[in-house]
Amino acid sequence: MLLYELWEKLEPSPLLTLNRAIALSESKGPAEALALLTALTPPSWLSRYYLWDATLSELSRRAGHFDDAIRWGRAAMAGAPTTAERAIFARRVVRAEAHDQAR
Repeated sequence: MLLYELWEKLEPSPLLTLNRAIALSESKGPAEALALLTALTPPSWLSRYYLWDATLSELSRRAGHFDDAIRWGRAAMAGAPTTAERAIFARRVVRAEAHDQAR
């Protein structure tokens, strides 16, 4: 985590922050990673990037925010450039919907 923080100080980038959030989720949990990303106002090119949506979907699912996981997962599916990636995101949306209905 420290290396990401140092790197961001040298070369600030919202994409770097996205990658730091992924690492943060593994070390501190999805809630902290979500807080980092939701505090960020991404530039338009990043907010339309399907891996931004996929990351928010996965972090939301891990945090138990299934409505958000579904919404972001659908956005990731819509933006995914390949059939294989769309299929992965579709499976994740189905799982999030199942968890959401079980609540």
